[in-house]
Amino acid sequence: MERKFKEIDVSPNPGSLEVSVRYSDGDLYREVNEFVVYQDSQRNAHEKVTNHPSVGNPYTFPYLPSGHDYLVGAYVNDMYSKSTGWVPIGSGDSKSKRIIPPDRKKLKFRVFYRNGPTPLPHGTVEVKSHERTSRRQDRTGSDGETGWLWLQPSPLYEEGGYYEAVVYYDGEKVETSGETDLDSNEQVESIVTPVERSGEDLSFDVSEWNPSSWRKSRVGGPRGICTAKNVNVNGNDVSIFVPSDRQSGGEISSSERYKEGSFEIRMKVEKEPYVRYAFFLGGFKNEPQNEIDVIEIDIKGDGSAVAYSTVYWTAGQRLWTSGEYDIDINESYHTYKLDWQDSTLYFYFYPRSH
Repeated sequence: MERKFKEIDVSPNPGSLEVSVRYSDGDLYREVNEFVVYQDSQRNAHEKVTNHPSVGNPYTFPYLPSGHDYLVGAYVNDMYSKSTGWVPIGSGDSKSKRIIPPDRKKLKFRVFYRNGPTPLPHGTVEVKSHERTSRRQDRTGSDGETGWLWLQPSPLYEEGGYYEAVVYYDGEKVETSGETDLDSNEQVESIVTPVERSGEDLSFDVSEWNPSSWRKSRVGGPRGICTAKNVNVNGNDVSIFVPSDRQSGGEISSSERYKEGSFEIRMKVEKEPYVRYAFFLGGFKNEPQNEIDVIEIDIKGDGSAVAYSTVYWTAGQRLWTSGEYDIDINESYHTYKLDWQDSTLYFYFYPRSH
């Protein structure tokens, strides 16, 4: 344990102060790595006690010169958590103070291959403090996610406290996240690594895909007809055509109904002005009608593109939208994905997520 203090004249009858750091239910913290003592509003620390992973808790300062006021601040996971407030110490005083920091918060990570939407399994995520001390560590599962990691937030961001995550794969460091301040009780961070996905068969069987097996979508819908001529299957590629006559669009829809899970598309669009491209889930037969737009891309008159994701409910009422993102289509393939988990929707389009 490291103990730092200034040379002081110990008074003939000093006082003592016992400090404990506890949860709101009274249980003691096990990871208090530093106490800092201030005297009489002085800016410089009067004394410091530091140890990793933890100093003693409770900890007693046995020889505090009497006739002064003292304040003790506690650091948990290298984060300033809270202080005792000012405590007057008189001759021979023996006092105790309790510090109850803000509740810990939950943090988890979703880690992906370089292509963006594909989860990276069997990686290791190590969470470090701004002091570069390792605080938490967990492995990613088949879904690319770690478990929940409990960490202490800092109520004083001006103190410079933050966390960052380091991702390791096959024993090598592959990526580092940005700074995380834990500004919500349950926080999920996404990390796209430079790891390439290889050695897997990414193809799927489309031998039974043909227009006769598809259900017609929105039969009798407004201003539209359904025709197989607007769709062509060639190997693993599905092409949707927009004829230049009075027919204004093309669409392919599934016969099965789906709820929750992951929905992903790798899509290439043409920069044709005033055309909209979309990949979405929806129910349109009965009320309330609803729709989840995984991705919609609008081509502007100048050929530039904006992309957005939206959730609609009750016949077109917009409940949420991501806002518009300017994207560079480049007439190449891009991947877009929705992860639907219970009551939460996660939208991804490489290299952004929202």
